[in-house]
Amino acid sequence: MSPQRSQKLSACVKVAVLCLIITTSLVYLFHSIIDSKRKCADVKAISATNTVTGRNRLTARRRISVPGGIVQSTGAPSVMPVQPCAAASVPLRPSAAVFTLSSSPRASDSYDLLSRTWHIQIDNSGIHAHWGKLDLEGGVMTVSWGNAEGQSQLDVINPVDLSDPAEIDLNKRKIARPMLYGSFDLTPNVKIEGVFLPTFEGNSIPKGMLKPIEVAKAYEHVSIQYPETNNLDYAQAGFRVNRQKGSTDIGFQYFYGFLPKLALSDIAVTTDKSLVVKMDYNRYQQIGADYSAVFGNYRLRSEIAANITRDLSGDDGSVYNPAMLWSLGFSRLGPEGSQVDVQGSGSVRLMNDRIGSTASDTEYGTNMTDTTLLVKITKKFAKDAFELSASARYGIETADCLVKPSVVWAKDKKRIELACVIFSGQTNAKDSVALSFMQQF
Repeated sequence: MSPQRSQKLSACVKVAVLCLIITTSLVYLFHSIIDSKRKCADVKAISATNTVTGRNRLTARRRISVPGGIVQSTGAPSVMPVQPCAAASVPLRPSAAVFTLSSSPRASDSYDLLSRTWHIQIDNSGIHAHWGKLDLEGGVMTVSWGNAEGQSQLDVINPVDLSDPAEIDLNKRKIARPMLYGSFDLTPNVKIEGVFLPTFEGNSIPKGMLKPIEVAKAYEHVSIQYPETNNLDYAQAGFRVNRQKGSTDIGFQYFYGFLPKLALSDIAVTTDKSLVVKMDYNRYQQIGADYSAVFGNYRLRSEIAANITRDLSGDDGSVYNPAMLWSLGFSRLGPEGSQVDVQGSGSVRLMNDRIGSTASDTEYGTNMTDTTLLVKITKKFAKDAFELSASARYGIETADCLVKPSVVWAKDKKRIELACVIFSGQTNAKDSVALSFMQQF
């Protein structure tokens, strides 16, 4: 057997094994769904009404498991008999159609005290429609998938702004995008989500952070061409199934879209000996799963995913190699509003030995693995109005370190944060002190 055919066969075997694992997970998930339906078939709601915009709405008290294992109750009590299968469920919904519209724009504003610069952002403006068990949202929004704290490997829907290396929380770096999002409660414990993005935008990277191409140093004139992604050729879509049972949560998702980082598509020399560099984004598929559970005062979180590009042989320099991604961490609730979060996450590039030996390969000069450790300690005061926190991020391969102490005041959908950021290692980022303000409407 030729080496090339052996390589392709090896790649196919890896994909087949991954598909087998995912198929097994799906069989277990849907078996659990059927079992849940059978156990809850005898639960019949007794009429309990509340007047909401002139309509009758059925409500019931529900139980929610929080990270510390404490069970809280929300919603108005009803005369419905409480069954074990109803624990940790979403609120019961009326059989009649209820349609509402709402919008929730969010504005954030930050000021760097050292560089004396402002950053203003307005996002999350959309329309929400509710019809029985179905929820639909459309607009410029952010959507979160996965269960990891700070940096999730499954949270792939929105691009992120990399211009501020001091921001550790991925949710605060997200760029809102036009999309249509929907969710459907298949059972009280099982939710199906779907998302469609008609266009695409990659991660926001300042020009100073772009890695120079070695071959470009020999040319006086260099032109970089970027793709036009604001069209249906760059549409993306995905779905997610999530199941809660007691204090455990398991999810499976599939996403068909584009990697948010630029790839080197082509290099050409013109007649006047100028260099033309063409950049593009790689189409890929992600298959992933996550699991979380509460054990006493600890909540454990885990994620695993596979990014599958069209370069299954690993030797196409214009396409990123397939990769495996993982995340593992825990949260612990302490006394008097304190909490500790620890998380490790990373990626492993497959077929690393086939990366090109010249700068014409997109992944030339990069590490096979990328591992990050995040630690955050928080303490709340004055009925949770004030929060003191200290965060740290460490890159294993690069030895880059970031330490960020901060104080936060939050009340009535307003949030003010004063933070100091200290860098060390190989990074060129500068230390900073920033004051930020966020208002949600």
